[in-house]
Amino acid sequence: MTVDHNARRQRIAEVTAEVIAREGLEAATIRRISAELGGPTKIITYYFSDKQELLRFTWEHMARQYYEKVSRGPANIIDSLLAMTTADEKSILRWRVYVAFWDRATRDSEFAEIQRSHMDKSLQLIGDIVRILDPTRTDVERISLLLNALVQGISLQSLVDPKRWPAERYGRVARALAADGVRAIVNYGPGEENLASEAEAASAGTAVMMKCSITELIALTRRAKLFVGGDTGPMHLAAALQVPVVAIFGPTDPARTGPYPPSDPMNDPTNCGARSIVLRNPASPTTHARVAMPDEGMLEISVDEVVSAARRLLAHGTRSATPGNATEGAHG
Repeated sequence: MTVDHNARRQRIAEVTAEVIAREGLEAATIRRISAELGGPTKIITYYFSDKQELLRFTWEHMARQYYEKVSRGPANIIDSLLAMTTADEKSILRWRVYVAFWDRATRDSEFAEIQRSHMDKSLQLIGDIVRILDPTRTDVERISLLLNALVQGISLQSLVDPKRWPAERYGRVARALAADGVRAIVNYGPGEENLASEAEAASAGTAVMMKCSITELIALTRRAKLFVGGDTGPMHLAAALQVPVVAIFGPTDPARTGPYPPSDPMNDPTNCGARSIVLRNPASPTTHARVAMPDEGMLEISVDEVVSAARRLLAHGTRSATPGNATEGAHG
């Protein structure tokens, strides 16, 4: 029987990536990976001389998967950029591995060089998309750097952000807005089924939970007349698509992370043209530290405040109320 050694190396890399994503880089020892594969250490050492070589191959294998995925993506800037983010379970795993290797690159010159090469190729991919959309642009390098920073920001925040407004409250918002004829959809991502179910239950039948692919999420958001949610990738997508947004913030600073532009930063009720309203309690500290519990300041933001903000945006006609725009996107 012919042995596919390349397939075996890739399988070892995939198991290594899974361990790194769950427990960090230091947990990915040869002994641990071989145990995960259910065999002796020689199934690793036959292909890799040491842990350094195993880690290097793992990173390069993950990068190849990333480039293949992005290269197959559409020549549409939003769809393509979302394909680079933590848009599905496999992408979340890949980004956890990237972050672990970024830390290693700060202390290891070999990995620092791999990281620079990876960054250059990512910028080239984004630049190619920009050139397809607008061949006359002369600032492709600058735009590519900005778009890459957006991809990284969305992805990193989705990995570490525990700052959620309670799911049950989203359901109560949906129930209140149903009285205004708004149909709410609770979109959820990998591992968020229980949160979405909690929101749906609290809506008393007025909201429907829905798990979307990237393309479906974009299509759904484009048809929405309002988005309600926290500082997440879908919120930034809605803002980019010019859907009115009620953004619920905790410790992260909306002046830094958006939605851009912060058209109603002071929540001025006379600002009838606002496309976004940011709700943030002054008691919330400005920090990106990972914490176990929701921010207490965020918990002070009431359902009534969110409903009031939503009704202001709906009432002032920031988006035409056609039959195709009859959905509120409520995201936890």
